[in-house]
Amino acid sequence: MEETKLLALHASLSSLRKSAGLGVSSQYSWQKKNSSEESNGVFQTTDNGKQIRTDGLPVNPLYNNFVKEGSYIPGKSGGDGDGRAIKRDFSDCHMVSSEDDENEAKLDKKAAKKAAKKAAKLEAKRQAKLEEKKRLKKEAKEKRKREEQQITTEEEPAKKKSKKLKEESSKPKKEKKKDKKKKSKKEKR
Repeated sequence: MEETKLLALHASLSSLRKSAGLGVSSQYSWQKKNSSEESNGVFQTTDNGKQIRTDGLPVNPLYNNFVKEGSYIPGKSGGDGDGRAIKRDFSDCHMVSSEDDENEAKLDKKAAKKAAKKAAKLEAKRQAKLEEKKRLKKEAKEKRKREEQQITTEEEPAKKKSKKLKEESSKPKKEKKKDKKKKSKKEKR
């Protein structure tokens, strides 16, 4: 009895194996035909109805998108796909800048702007130093002129005093006393 149950279970499982179950797709959404019915000569049906691949790869949905090395002929058109040609020469494509390139460009622009700003600041600082130096030189020159004028003005009264002293020394003593008295009266007032 158990043997008959096992045989029945085996028969039911083998019948399920023939149909496509979960996770096994016999046709992809972009293909016009069933992948097992491809007309490119990769799949062939044997006399007993089984599918085999002429290139030696297993008959499995995992390998349906692959061909064996050297068996692909570019000029021969296949029956799969939506009719679009496969592009194999990308020499006409231009490099599209990525976000990294854009970020680098922004950083370079920012660095250049910062450098220009720093250079302008240093130039302004240098100009301010030159102006300060010129101003200090001018002030020093004016100060020297004032000192020279003071020295000359101080020398003139000294010369006058020396003349007075000479004149007084030539006067008699009585006149000297009178002059002193006049000065002291003036100071009292």
